[in-house]
This record gives sequence, C-alpha cells and structure tokens, in this order.
Amino acid sequence: MEKTVKNQVWNFNDRIDAEVCAEGVERKILAYTDELMCVENHFKKGAVGALHHHPHTQITYVVSGSFEFEIDGVRRVIKPGDALLKRNDIEHGCVCLEDGILLDIFTPDAAGVCIKLIPPEQISCRLCLLHRRDRNHSGWR
Repeated sequence: MEKTVKNQVWNFNDRIDAEVCAEGVERKILAYTDELMCVENHFKKGAVGALHHHPHTQITYVVSGSFEFEIDGVRRVIKPGDALLKRNDIEHGCVCLEDGILLDIFTPDAAGVCIKLIPPEQISCRLCLLHRRDRNHSGWR
C-alpha cells in the first residue's frame, strides 16, 4: 500500500493506505494539489465527525449510507446521491446512521484535516455530547 503523492495523475484506490481518523472513521486521500483535494471517508454506524470548522471550502457527496449532518446550526438527514456545501469557517459535523462512504472535495487542499473522535472524558462539543448521552441519536431528530 502507499500514500497518495501531491500532483500524482493516476491514483488507484486499491493501492492507497486508509488513515484511521477515529474509531469507526477511516479516510483515503485520493488525489490532491495545492488548490484541490479529493478524500474518501468510510464511516461505521454510530461514528461521529465532531463539530468543527476549517479555512477550506468543502463539498461532500454521499456515496453510500445515511448520515445526520449539522451545518451552521441546521440539521438534516442525508442519503446516497445528496451533496452538501460547507463554506470556509462554517461549523459542521455528522453522526453516521448507517455504514457509509462520503466523498469530500476541499479547496484549497486540506491534507491536515482529519476528524478525530474525542474520548468521553474530553467531550466539549454539542454533537459529541449528544452521541455520548444518546447512542440512538433520538434526541438529534
């Protein structure tokens, strides 16, 4: 297995190492330049992408699974074929409702972004607090 190299033209998914971002979350950087990055994220049911923000604009396409996203205080359930726009510095996060894959496009490159699950004793964001308190996420609907 290998890591993707910046500006590499051909990038074959079955040869790219998955990076563990948190329990239940892995990502593969599929291709990137200084201006753009494409990332495949694999989530297991119940995994949380903690509320966060970053200076990159991000588009997320749902390849498979079901997720409950919060973007700038608004929550929606998304399914395969749906796409989301997260402008730079807008707070966002998700809970995986059904095993799935998200395809993220970042501009500029966001190679340093990897959402980590927070140990329960260090939980500080609303999304993670909901996850810890209610494993079925019924309070999130």
